[in-house]
Formats: sequence, structure tokens, C-alpha cells
Amino acid sequence: MSFGSPRNEGNSILATIQRHDKLSEFIHRHKLTSRESEIFCLIALKGYTNMQIADYCVISDKTVKNHIVKIMNKVGSRSIRKVLSNLILDLLTLPSSETV
Repeated sequence: MSFGSPRNEGNSILATIQRHDKLSEFIHRHKLTSRESEIFCLIALKGYTNMQIADYCVISDKTVKNHIVKIMNKVGSRSIRKVLSNLILDLLTLPSSETV
């Protein structure tokens, strides 16, 4: 089962990040790589499972898990749910660079 093509949807994921200042700030502040950013957005914005991410990115499930662990370490959280909670708090509280 295919959930999207990196060529087609990958650009839309990157465009989504670029359109949202607070999401970009979150990713930049935590120094996520482009692949980590892509995987994080597939979880946060599309609700993809690890298997769906693996299929979408054409990588193994284990590689997806490794990227998620790196994301959690960079954000300083023990679960991806806590990382998502941190993002939501940022979205609700941090001023956007457009309003500064």
C-alpha cells in the first residue's frame, strides 16, 4: 500500500514547513535535519504511522524508529507525544517572526 510519493508530497511537506513560521522555528531551534523534519511533519501534520512513513520515504521501519529517537533526543523528550505537545505549546505561545 502506498501513502504518497516523495516526489509529489515531499515538496508539499517542505512547503508547509516554510509557510508556517512557528513550525520552522521549532524545527530550527531543535536543529532537526531535513529528513528528521520531514518525518516529524508526517507524524504531526498527517498522523502517519511508522510503517506509513517508511513506505512514504522508501526507508525501513527501523530507520524511521532511529529518526524518531533522534528527534526525541534533540527536543529533550522521552516520547513522540511529548514532542508533539511541545510543538503545540510553541504554536500557542511563541510569537511568530511576522509579528515581532
